[in-house]
Amino acid sequence: MNRILYFAPGKQVLGLEEMWRLEPVLQGCAVTSRLCVGPGGENGVIFAVGDEAPGYRKEGQVWEEGQDSQDGIWMGYEPGARPGPGDLAREDGISGHPVTLRDGQAWELPVLRVAATGTILGSRRIAKRGPGGEWLGKLPAELEDLARWVEEAFGSLRAVVEGQVELRYEYDLAAAGLALNYRVGAGEISLLELLDPKCAAEAVLAMLDWPTFVALAEEKKKGSGVGDG
Repeated sequence: MNRILYFAPGKQVLGLEEMWRLEPVLQGCAVTSRLCVGPGGENGVIFAVGDEAPGYRKEGQVWEEGQDSQDGIWMGYEPGARPGPGDLAREDGISGHPVTLRDGQAWELPVLRVAATGTILGSRRIAKRGPGGEWLGKLPAELEDLARWVEEAFGSLRAVVEGQVELRYEYDLAAAGLALNYRVGAGEISLLELLDPKCAAEAVLAMLDWPTFVALAEEKKKGSGVGDG
């Protein structure tokens, strides 16, 4: 089974703290663990998604220490068993466009702003009653920053495509999009080395539904007869 391994140094059991810190990635998944000597020669708990408890080997496995909310937790994978999109896909992902990342595999980046309507994160909105009794779609608080990033990125989309300006937050945006469809965060994306400038830019364009804009423009061009004979 291709999966990401985790190691919490200095722990005797896998506790609520570790599970809480990794909750956005491991939400709803069954996890198995065991005690071992792990990366850096420290005692701790190694754990992973699945029924079979993982083990640590000093040689061969790839490991990287997490940062920010994952600070102090190591992440790794087995040689020859690097996880891909099929191993990490969420069941409740958002449909989108495939983008080939640095691992050579196609990852589905969710459409976060629909080209035809301009709706942002429509499938994640919560139905709330408005002051006039009408139903409104409200974003969960944890997605509000992402929605602002998406709106800002869309506002500069044409200039970005034409190469006039550089896209801001492209790595954060790409990582946030991947996290919606796959059991990954910034640490896992770094470990798997999925992004470079080209991949991140293509991921963001997919999230802004750029392929649909291109298709609509082509249809309009054909309908108007532009470029014929």
